[in-house]
Amino acid sequence: LYAARGLDIAYNDDMSGPLDPGSTNIKDSHLTFTVQNTGDYYLVVDNYYNRAYDYQLHVSVDVPSYGAVSSGNDTASYSDATQAVTASLADSSVNTGDAAGDKYFSIENLTGSDYGDTLIGDRLANILSGGKGDDRISGGGGDDIFSGGDGTDTIVFAGNYADYQWNSDLHTFTSFAEGKDAYGLDVEFAQFADRTIDLGTGEPPPVNTAPTNIELSR
Repeated sequence: LYAARGLDIAYNDDMSGPLDPGSTNIKDSHLTFTVQNTGDYYLVVDNYYNRAYDYQLHVSVDVPSYGAVSSGNDTASYSDATQAVTASLADSSVNTGDAAGDKYFSIENLTGSDYGDTLIGDRLANILSGGKGDDRISGGGGDDIFSGGDGTDTIVFAGNYADYQWNSDLHTFTSFAEGKDAYGLDVEFAQFADRTIDLGTGEPPPVNTAPTNIELSR
């Protein structure tokens, strides 16, 4: 954990290397720290040395705060949220639910909750995983990967249907503005500015309409 001037405030006991001059530390395998003063603080995770596998970072805070992760491929997960969230890597001011107040630094991926979430990527390559619930997922400018999980899930694109090249065999959509995006079989629909299609059939989803003429007979 760094203060705004870059001094180490606390770090876990797996850290190697010397502290910056003037820094203090609390060594703990599960880092807990109570901030004494208002200001900006940065939580930084460096790559574990000589580790070939990916790892997950779980952060719990008592008030909305700034979370920061350094290098690597990192995920903000809301899998333990108790209600639906809106989480945006591009504009965190729109975040809601357990994601409200969160800001992302060097976070590439999002994982949703067990509810109907809205997950939004940024201009980089993102992996957006909806989890359970009827989710809405939007990538942005990078080459993204979408996973819907359980429920009825929808990819949301900014442009018209004609702006994208759809390869239904490879499960990809490609456009100049949004790159090449891949989706899993657990995503059911794709929504464009001018239409929505069923990814299984390529047709618009069925619309339930009430009957206009009702005849009664004895």
